[in-house]
Parts: sequence; C-alpha cells; structure tokens
Amino acid sequence: MARALDDVGLSLSRFMREPPPAPIFTQFQSFELRLELQSSECLR
Repeated sequence: MARALDDVGLSLSRFMREPPPAPIFTQFQSFELRLELQSSECLR
C-alpha cells in the first residue's frame, strides 16, 4: 500500500473528483471492521 501512496502520478484531488469504479471504499470499510473485531475484548 505504501508504494501506491508514493506514486508520483497519483493525484489525491483528482482521485476525490473522479473516484475509481472499483468498490475500494467498501473493501476499506470491511478491512477496518475486521481489525476492530480482531481487537475487540468482548469476543475473546
């Protein structure tokens, strides 16, 4: 992921104006939820 952020051709403002058609935001939400569930004390 760090390599993607270091890409000099990547423009955050262009990305925000024209988000990719892939469900990347849903994937990030799922990833964050999995991290929260893994660290949850009530599930241990």
